[in-house]
Amino acid sequence: MNEVEQHLHNRERELTQIIDDVPQPAPAPRLSRTPGQAMPARGRQGANTKTILIELGYTTDEVKGFFEAEIVE
Repeated sequence: MNEVEQHLHNRERELTQIIDDVPQPAPAPRLSRTPGQAMPARGRQGANTKTILIELGYTTDEVKGFFEAEIVE
């Protein structure tokens, strides 16, 4: 990943962008009338993991197991 943003092909096509000092993939596809826009993260990495997994239908015990097994952060 560290090399992706440095590759000439990717730089010319602006395939990555920097958000909070972290390279991120640029939104795709690029549409002329409704271009995508990446937003900064809301909180640190993993801050919303539990909430998202619960919303996806995982039980509290399953989510706890994911954290214990270090499957998620």
